[in-house]
Formats: sequence, structure tokens, C-alpha cells
Amino acid sequence: MNAIIKYFKQECTLYMLGLEHPNPSDFYISVWQKSRSTVPLLLWRALLLIISLAIIITSFSCYITSAFSVGYWFIYLTHWGLVLLVASTGFGVATSASVYFYGPLSADLKLPWYVKTFWVLHNVSVPVAFLITIFYWTVLYDADFQEEMDRRLNIAVHAVNTLIMLLMLLSSSHPTRFLHMIHPFLFALTYMVFGIIYYHAGGINQLGDRWIYAVVNWSEPGPTILVVFVTGLLLISLHLVTIGLSVARDALAKRIIRHPVTVDLDENGDLRSRTSNSYRSKTYNSRLCTRFSRSQGVDFEYGNNGPCVDVSMPVVTMSAIIKYFKQECKLLMLGLEHPKPSDFYTSVWQNTRSSVPLLIWRVLLFLTSVGIVITSFSFYIISPFSAGYWFIYLTHWGLSLMIASTGFAVATSARVYLYGPISADLNLPWYVKTFWVLHNVSVPVAFLITVFYWTLLYNVDFQEEMDRGLDIAVHAVNTLIMMLMLMSSSHPTRFLHMIHPFLFALTYVVFSAVYYLAGGINPLGDPWIYPVVNWSDPGPTILVVFVTGLLLVSLHFITIGLSAARDALANRIIRPSVTVHLDENVALRTQTANT
Repeated sequence: MNAIIKYFKQECTLYMLGLEHPNPSDFYISVWQKSRSTVPLLLWRALLLIISLAIIITSFSCYITSAFSVGYWFIYLTHWGLVLLVASTGFGVATSASVYFYGPLSADLKLPWYVKTFWVLHNVSVPVAFLITIFYWTVLYDADFQEEMDRRLNIAVHAVNTLIMLLMLLSSSHPTRFLHMIHPFLFALTYMVFGIIYYHAGGINQLGDRWIYAVVNWSEPGPTILVVFVTGLLLISLHLVTIGLSVARDALAKRIIRHPVTVDLDENGDLRSRTSNSYRSKTYNSRLCTRFSRSQGVDFEYGNNGPCVDVSMPVVTMSAIIKYFKQECKLLMLGLEHPKPSDFYTSVWQNTRSSVPLLIWRVLLFLTSVGIVITSFSFYIISPFSAGYWFIYLTHWGLSLMIASTGFAVATSARVYLYGPISADLNLPWYVKTFWVLHNVSVPVAFLITVFYWTLLYNVDFQEEMDRGLDIAVHAVNTLIMMLMLMSSSHPTRFLHMIHPFLFALTYVVFSAVYYLAGGINPLGDPWIYPVVNWSDPGPTILVVFVTGLLLVSLHFITIGLSAARDALANRIIRPSVTVHLDENVALRTQTANT
């Protein structure tokens, strides 16, 4: 994961927090264009602006003609998002129109204020649109009540909004920077402060309730703060998804679009082009150009007439991530082989090759897991409900995964402690591969269970477990245990291994559908296991399953990021004081280093 570490080192500089970019044309020329004309993107952005205006005007008009005060329109995050939508597409049109009427922007000067404003609005509106859609259809949607006054408009403001911003993102060229997550974060913080002030000022919604959204009820600060915290994590994840979409957009355009011309970078003058002698040629008809690279990733060439650029390949930012995906998306990476078996039984925080430290640590986590599962199952046994209900919940499937994962981790470390290191010349043993798969599944699934329960399912008057303290243990301590397992390990988390948690989730979805069709009920007699996964109402249920799948993929990405951060931090802190033999076949032995 050196490519990801390199990317974060480059992205986490003070320069990347700013709003400067070496190629201003990225803000008014589409990545899918072969020419440098602003007209195509201008027309496209104007169309998206018109649709955005139509949605927001219709939404506001419905409140004007309703029995409720029009002032209620302004309290909802959805409508804040619509304002963002119009502002973002509007400044996108303004940027393209300015270049169309007054000529290209100079690469020698700072970006104009309206371009910077568009960049910030775009950074905010894309992940916020995704958040609004996910939050509404998974948490807030009720078939008998919509936030909007019209059912079709309800779909427009909670689904078409995301489609518009996705089209804006995929048709642009400018980058999405990692540190620019501060922009959507500050927007979300502003809305949270507004919600608190509105509550303490005695504000109500149009139905007379003391909250804007039922799940963000400041009269119950504990669950509300947890929902806000998890929503913040989701917003960060959606910003990372936006970065990924930008990278995928650039990579795909690079494969499809070929530019057979060399273009002058005189952004102040007329757009001029010269046909090159050959594709990707370094010598052009009119002048010889000498190549050099700018640190921001733009390849320039200088000739006797000034700067020029070979645009036979579009500028692609974040090449480190592209390199990472090229490496990770090989068929080999789908398998379960690894060149360094010791990564599975020595910690990244060790400066020796002894399996004892990690063995002791894993035994502790395993015993904690066993204690939680035994306690949870015992409460079902002594309760008036059948113990068989214990097995229908995803939470308890996750607990079983937790025991299996920590158990196989202990077995791997104990096997090495008792019989010596694992050979690097042979395939990984079956129990190491089993541990790897279980670890790949149990970490993101533990995160998912915690997020899913405390945001969608938690109710102060009812817990999934029979004891409130145990309720916290199985829906919070489970994530802590798997986090500690992840951060204390050394083995990698591969991108293609997302298939493991995905297959686990698919198995549970099939089980829940079969359970419903077979007439299964929960302990309270309801024909569903979880109220938000009610197969008697398949539409919203399928949507919840789909969004949960996307969340699981995002959590797998977070697991990859945590692994990369763990390795980078350990490399900075840990300095081996001895030289170790790399022959994995022989017993652990060390020799004192010369220095």
C-alpha cells in the first residue's frame, strides 16, 4: 500500500488545503473533450442548472401553497442541499460563461474568486447530496409521510439531486483533494449548530414536534450526538468516495480520449494548436519542446516559443491511487497468498520476530469475545423467548464471526509458537488463509453492525439484547475488539478481498428473505427480523439493502486506509535493533547488527 501512503503524504501538505491549481482550464473544460472549447461544458452545466432551479422552485412553491408556514422550508437539511445544488451549478455556469465571453484564465495568476467559490461549493454539494439521499431513504423515509408535499417531488429532491451532482462531478476535470473534506465538514457543522439553536429557541416542525428530524432530537442528547458523529464519519467516507469517482473518471477518460494535438499553454491569449508529427511525439512541426514535470502532476514542455504541453494524454491527478488500483486489481490479488507469512503472526509494532507478544494479545481479545457471546446467548436462554431467536440477528452472526476470527488468529500464532515459523517457500496453510478471510469479513461487518444499530435500530425503550449493558457490549465493544485486532496485525487488507464481506452480507440477505417467506417472526411476533428490512414492503427494503452494501464497501475502504495508516505510523516509530534471518523455514534466531 505504498501508493496510498505516497498519495496521503502528497495530499496532506498545506498547499493542498488551499484553492490554487496549476491548470485553470480544468474548471471549464470537460475531461471527456478533445478540444479546449468551453461551449460543451457550458451547455451541459446550463442544463443541470435549469433542472436544479425547477426542482427548488417547485419545492418552495408547494410550501407556499400548503397549509404550513413557508418558513418551515428553510429548516430542513434537504432544502439546504437544494440551495447548494443551485449555487454549485450556477457558479459552474458562471465560470464557463466567463471564459466563453472573456477568454481563458491565466495560469500565471491566482484563480479568480468565482472559480474558487465554485470549487468550494462543488466540494460541499457532491458528498452532501449523497448524504441527503442515503440519510433520507434509509433513516427517515416513511411510506405514509414525505418531507415534501408531493410524492414525485419527494423523489426529485432526495434522488435526482444526487444524480445532478454525480453528473456534475463526472463531467468536470478539476481534482477533488483529500484535505478539502474540511468544506463539507464545516457545512455539516453549521447545520448541526443551527439544529441546536433551533431546538433551544423553541422551534418545531410543521407537525408540532420539538425536532426537525426524529433521529436528531436534542431532547435526547445521547443518541442524537451518536447519530451526528456517525453521520460525520459517513460524510467523510462519501468525500473519499467522491475522490475515488474523480480518479475513476480521469482514468477512464485517459483510456477513451486521445488528443492528437499539442496545445500552447498561453492561457491569456488565443487558443492555438499545432498538429504533432506523430502521436506522443516529443518533436513538433514548429518547435522543439523540452519536457519537465511540475510537482502538482502536470507535464509541461518548453520550446523556443514559450510553454507548451503534450496533451495526447489528459492530465490525471492522484496517480498514486491509480497505480494502487492497477496493482490491486490483478487476478493474483484475489487469491490468498502472501510472500511474507510472518505478517500473520508478528505485530507491525514489534522489532523482533517472536510470536509471543501477538499470541498473548490475541488470546486476550479471544477471551473477551467468548465472554460477550456466552453472556449474550445465556440471556436468551433464561429469557421467556426461545433461544433460537438468537441466531436470526446480524449482530449475533457478527459475534460468531468475531469469535471465529480471534480464534483462528490465536491458532495461527500458537501454531508458530509450538512448531516454528511458517515456510515462505510453500503456500500459506489452510488455517492462515481461513484467518485471513475471517479477518477480512469480521472487521468491516463489525463496523457495519455498530453503525447500522446505533443509527437505524436503536430505541431507548427497546434493545436487541436483554440487558442494556450487554446491548452496548455487542454493538460497540465488538467494533473495538476488531479495531484492536486490525491495528495490532501486520498482514495487508487487499482491495479485491471486499468480495469476502460482500458474500457474507449477501448470505444474510438471502437468509432474511427465506426466513420471511417461511413465515419466520422475531421475538415480539413481527414478520421481520429488523423493521427497516421488512420484506413485506420490498421497495424500501431493497433500497436499504443496496445502500447498506455501498456502506459495507466504504467500510472496506476505511479498513484499507486504517491498515495503510498503521503501517506508515509503525514504520516511523519502530526501528529494529537486530538483524533477523529472512529464512522462514528455520527457527527464530537473531544476530546482533553491526550498527
